[in-house]
Amino acid sequence: MKKIIAVLLAVMMLFSVMAVAVFAADGDTAVTYLIVFKDYDGTTIDTQTVEEGQFPRQPAGVPSRPAEGDTTYTFTGWKSSLDEKIYKAAATVPAATADTTYTATYQAKTPEENDNVTVLGFLATVFSRINRIFEQFTKYFQDMKNWLDKVF
Repeated sequence: MKKIIAVLLAVMMLFSVMAVAVFAADGDTAVTYLIVFKDYDGTTIDTQTVEEGQFPRQPAGVPSRPAEGDTTYTFTGWKSSLDEKIYKAAATVPAATADTTYTATYQAKTPEENDNVTVLGFLATVFSRINRIFEQFTKYFQDMKNWLDKVF
């Protein structure tokens, strides 16, 4: 009778150890999600399998959209399929919590807007250079005044 009880206990312990091993192995399996980056036209730019809580890596390069007629496009960020939020760069995309698709978004600019940006950029450059020249003359005249004060 003692032998039967000992054998039963040994078998129960063996099954317990096996069950713990199986559950431990299941717990070690990382949860992963599929993260897809797509362009405006639906073409896939990058696909990644990311562990839960980890951040997807930024796709190589900055997406671009060809001009349509006189309208040009500037990349503005990634729109999430989960919350419809636009993330300004892949580096700001949140950690993986579900399968997610990020679609490139763009801002359209007409020729008038592009001309305005060009003119404003040109004016900013001109005023910056004028300011630099003014600072140099101010320093020159200050040095001249200091020299004159020492001499006279």
